[in-house]
Amino acid sequence: MAELVLCLVDVVRGQPIEDVEIDVQKMIDGAWHPVNQLVSDKKGRAMIIRNDQTEDPSGYYEATASLGAYFLNKGYVLPTLKFVDLLPIRFGISDINQISRVIVSVTPFGYSLTMA
Repeated sequence: MAELVLCLVDVVRGQPIEDVEIDVQKMIDGAWHPVNQLVSDKKGRAMIIRNDQTEDPSGYYEATASLGAYFLNKGYVLPTLKFVDLLPIRFGISDINQISRVIVSVTPFGYSLTMA
């Protein structure tokens, strides 16, 4: 079965981003439905799709990471309207045997995604 892990990295500090809330939704019949609420672990990881799920994991997903709170808690000086606050990441899973890591490199003013 498919497996997808989101890995959050604070590029400025050079460390994993832990304790970030991540809401996961899946597109079902043309509408987004909540499927899970996660928190990133000490290594900045959150398991979006587990390989032990019994249902078919294929489909479109959205994982929204609450990064603004993380930056404030770490003492970053931010504008009133944060440039990176809630970060939605949308992706599709079609291969039910695929194992993927999505690495999200983040600063308070930008981000990049890499799939490994």
